[in-house]
Amino acid sequence: MKGFSRNGLKGNRLKVLTEEEVLQVHQKSLKILAEGGIQVRDKEVASLLQGKGAVVVPGSDIIRIPEELVEDSLKKSPSTFSLYDRLGEERMLLGGEEVYARVPGGATKYLDPVEGKKRTPTLEDLANIIKVADALPNIAGVSVFPTVPGDVPIEKVDIFSFETAVKNTTKPLFYVCHNEGLLD
Repeated sequence: MKGFSRNGLKGNRLKVLTEEEVLQVHQKSLKILAEGGIQVRDKEVASLLQGKGAVVVPGSDIIRIPEELVEDSLKKSPSTFSLYDRLGEERMLLGGEEVYARVPGGATKYLDPVEGKKRTPTLEDLANIIKVADALPNIAGVSVFPTVPGDVPIEKVDIFSFETAVKNTTKPLFYVCHNEGLLD
């Protein structure tokens, strides 16, 4: 088979930054988390973070996370973990030496392959993209939103898109909720 196997491109870890640059990004990230903080709207998550030493900015949903909490959490985190498909087969070992390709998400326009014209994507387009991704052996995972279908109610686009993805692939799905408050 030409290309790389379904198990990832071995021994070719993508390195965009030098070790020094990675350290600089890490140090600046620690500073941002400790001094600026992050917005946490979920009260249970905020409470858990506070219990570990994070500080809520009074009158807001901003939480400042001290450097020690971040570093301690990183030490306790595994250096690798696996993603499995819906059939229970391991598909990706993240953090290892393999490089994987997946279908990204978020396109709000679609180039119709028959008409050759740009248009708003439909749920059928979404299903077709996911079916193609499912059939490609070098694609390890699929976004729930390769396109954002415009023919379903926007307040339910997450539900329709997730259902479409689950019906058309068994590969690991990558999902970002577009409808704030929908799952409350």
